[in-house]
Amino acid sequence: MNGPKITDWTAQIIRQLSPEQAALAAMLKKNLRRYAATLQFLEDGLDPGFQGRVLDYGCGFPLFLHLLKHAGFDATGYEPYAGPEHLALANQLGLAKNFFTNLPTNEQFDAITLVDVIEHLSILRPTMMDLIARLRPGGYLIISTPNGLRLSQWLAFVRRKTAHPTAIDKFLKTDDNYTSHQREFTRPELEKTMRYYGLEVVTSICVDTMPSREDLAAYHQILGQPRERISWRSRLRDGLQRSLPADWQNNLLLLARKPIGLPTK
Repeated sequence: MNGPKITDWTAQIIRQLSPEQAALAAMLKKNLRRYAATLQFLEDGLDPGFQGRVLDYGCGFPLFLHLLKHAGFDATGYEPYAGPEHLALANQLGLAKNFFTNLPTNEQFDAITLVDVIEHLSILRPTMMDLIARLRPGGYLIISTPNGLRLSQWLAFVRRKTAHPTAIDKFLKTDDNYTSHQREFTRPELEKTMRYYGLEVVTSICVDTMPSREDLAAYHQILGQPRERISWRSRLRDGLQRSLPADWQNNLLLLARKPIGLPTK
């Protein structure tokens, strides 16, 4: 995986979007570094010459799925909460045959990607058991999620004086697992979670995938959210984040493997 290649793929996707889909284009630009890091982590972690099937689980808008297809993976997207706009985008990007809201219970895959999903789950067990059931023995689970130990999260803890990753006012109003971040993980916590469900942790890393302040501000502006002024303080905070040790970087990536003969918990 290289920068110019994924940048070209992204430009191609954006050209397929209409002016009314400006929020999707802005979201893709905002998430590009995370998607690129996840693809690289995936390619580096899988067996050489991997030719298996990949499931992008909880894929939402199938932008990362499209990048998986660009990268040559035999990839399927699964989004049980898909609405008309998700299905329309899948059709628009030529992914209608690869995007599903339901999957047969016995269908298995050689690798599953979980990109920006696990932090939204208020209850882990049903999703983890479904993931394990859908992985072939020896199959890989690749997780990309915000690092609960990143600087912005630590500062949020200090300001609101709580131990929960989601501010209490936001948490109390949430009635959907996928509305807000229910529980974020540090690297040791995520590894412990995988082992609890019987998966073998192959490797995990924390990486810098912070979007530019300009891309982040553009995305928030399109959504009608308050725009944070790009000040010297925000620039200083970004520089401080990037200077921190690896375990404090903003993006957590983990590769786990399903053992052969894994018992059901």
